[in-house]
Amino acid sequence: MGCFLKNPGNEQILFLEDRTKVSTNPRVVYDKENKHYLFKVNLFNRTCEIKCVSKKIASIKIEKRMPFTISAELLTNDLMIIELLSIYYAITLIY
Repeated sequence: MGCFLKNPGNEQILFLEDRTKVSTNPRVVYDKENKHYLFKVNLFNRTCEIKCVSKKIASIKIEKRMPFTISAELLTNDLMIIELLSIYYAITLIY
């Protein structure tokens, strides 16, 4: 799945690649500005770990299903929180 984002004076290519081998262990790679971010979702403990070059940059955890509560922790400023949550939401729609 690819997307070309064009703003005046700023063009970016955003790309999501599904690298899931087992449906209970989803993995999606997000390419942005020549960096590869790996989203590793653990469906059993309801967490998602985001890594860039083997370095953890963020994590997302579903605290409660009802009412729906998510906690997100950013360790770097590489990605914005809206990007993380949007990609995580897209992954949860598929798996």
